[in-house]
Amino acid sequence: MADDKVHPDAEDATPQPKLPSQDPPVSPPPALTYVIQVPKDQIYRVPPPENAKLQEKYARRGRSLRRRHPCFCYLVLPLVVLTLLVAAAAGVLYFVFQPRYPTISVESASFSGLENITSSTSPPASPSVGLTVTLRNDNRKIGVYYTGGDVVLSYEGVELGRGGAWPVTYQPRGTYRAVNVTVKGTSVVLSKEEKSSLADDMSEGSIPMVIRVVVDAKFKVGLVRTWRMKLKTRCEVIVDRLNSSAKVVDQECSHRINIFHKF
Repeated sequence: MADDKVHPDAEDATPQPKLPSQDPPVSPPPALTYVIQVPKDQIYRVPPPENAKLQEKYARRGRSLRRRHPCFCYLVLPLVVLTLLVAAAAGVLYFVFQPRYPTISVESASFSGLENITSSTSPPASPSVGLTVTLRNDNRKIGVYYTGGDVVLSYEGVELGRGGAWPVTYQPRGTYRAVNVTVKGTSVVLSKEEKSSLADDMSEGSIPMVIRVVVDAKFKVGLVRTWRMKLKTRCEVIVDRLNSSAKVVDQECSHRINIFHKF
């Protein structure tokens, strides 16, 4: 019975070499996750309980303001619309009528009472100056009503005369006309420096004067007449002498208008 057993050969009993083991690919470590635990007694309400009343107060105030805003808009919106309409109408009128400033210039001047004003022994002067001014209305569709005015004549800031009965007149569009105005002064006294300066100007035949004209005017556009406005003119005039034969050598005038002077 023992002889029936099969014994392996020696070759077969030789151990087989082991192959190197192949490890599976290493996967990257999982992403780190942080868990923050907050104790329950540190979780607060928003807002905190002590501010609940304050929050309620602000909420009521917000609802109140929201209720007021519609009324405020109802008041402001018509004003905005009205302003835009007025501005649009003014723009249309401007382009249709193309308004221009009426201008005033000095045509001539005649002096009396200033012959001896530069003398050191001369008494206070009472000059009288006759001015001829030219009114020009270059508007093509607008007439001008002159309803009064004032004229001031000065030399180096010293007033020599004021007044003048400005005529009440209407000037049609695109016309010009001459107006005579007389200004008078009383007790005019010049300082020593002013007398010396005036004497030098008289000897050179170039005496600078300033004439300020303020005129009340209304404009006529079609059948409509505007409210009264102020036309202001400042002319820097140079004359050659201070007598009845004076001539205007040169002048430069500036003009502006005060629209909302008085209704």
